[in-house]
Amino acid sequence: MPSSRAWLPLALLLVAVGWGANQFAPLLLVYRDTLDLSDTTRAAAFGVYAAGLVPGLLLGGPASDRFGRRRLVGAGALLSALASIALVVGSLGTPGLFAGRLLAGVASGVVFSAGGAWMTELSRGAAPGTGARRAAVAMTLGFGGGPLVAGFLAELLPAPDVLPYVVHLALMAVVIPLARRIPETVAARSPTAPRIRLRVPEPARSAFWLTVAPMAPWVFALPTIAFAALPAEIGEVRGLAIAYSGAITAIGAFTGVLVQPVGRRFGEERGAALGLALGVAGLVVAMVAVTTAGPVLLVIVSLLLGCGYGLCLTAGLRLIETLALPAERGALTGIYYALTYVGFAAPFLVAAAASELDYPVALGGTALLAALTAVWLLVRAAHPVGSPASAG
Repeated sequence: MPSSRAWLPLALLLVAVGWGANQFAPLLLVYRDTLDLSDTTRAAAFGVYAAGLVPGLLLGGPASDRFGRRRLVGAGALLSALASIALVVGSLGTPGLFAGRLLAGVASGVVFSAGGAWMTELSRGAAPGTGARRAAVAMTLGFGGGPLVAGFLAELLPAPDVLPYVVHLALMAVVIPLARRIPETVAARSPTAPRIRLRVPEPARSAFWLTVAPMAPWVFALPTIAFAALPAEIGEVRGLAIAYSGAITAIGAFTGVLVQPVGRRFGEERGAALGLALGVAGLVVAMVAVTTAGPVLLVIVSLLLGCGYGLCLTAGLRLIETLALPAERGALTGIYYALTYVGFAAPFLVAAAASELDYPVALGGTALLAALTAVWLLVRAAHPVGSPASAG
């Protein structure tokens, strides 16, 4: 049985890798000026992260079921540091940017899937859902802290395309050695056991595909609309454009942390439905914000969409705890995260719809889809999820 504080070093690792995953967002404005990148190239540099992330998620979790959590999380943390080194090189040209973002995606996928499962196992003996909440809070602190610090460093200090990554490298140098102290929770597997078990366990399939999967893309669709799609439409804050972009990203992430205890009072499906309802409210305010070009309204939008993110993320992780047996927990966590990152396409889909219609209509259609998903989750709440993981 791990000690009651064995999860803390893992939480710090998750913070650091989440930091590296999101520090790039406000620096897009730096690269626009220093490398003269077009909108299309910047969008591609932002999106190539998912090309590394999804295979990292889908393979990292089941590989950790087979080889152990510590090996995979340690390797992913090293890749996160290498990603920042590549992004420093990227200040000289776009190939480094793309390589760094791709590596950051792989690192995040491996660490989030294997680390999420590890956190659940290190939290045995605590109240149900504790491991999921700890993992979600740690990752979200990284998601918010990275862009907030990077944005202000890039705005106020020299070398804006280098210094933020140096800070992340210093953070990784502190936390990577901690992985050796974390107790391994996966017993050695037989050499004849399957190396990769990438599947939703049969007893969990109905609940996963009918409850978890419809909600999962909204986890990141809501906050990425706030920080990747709306600032360009609402207008930049003069003199503080980079810092403001980082702050908007951080507001959504930190709000997602603060709201998570609220979700525990409602249960998984109802908590996710509440998150989507707040997301609908945020999208409605966004319709007004893009019409009036009000940067203050964007703060309110980020708060509401951040609430939706936090409630949905935690609800999904708690459902995974309920559905997955220990030997399949890493794989199912990876599949869940892969579905959540489908939401990274939301800003581009909204922009594409807006090019044919306009932004208020595109945002209104998105709000309608979120509302329909919330209603579906409330319907599903009348059919409790089975618990094949109860034995684990």
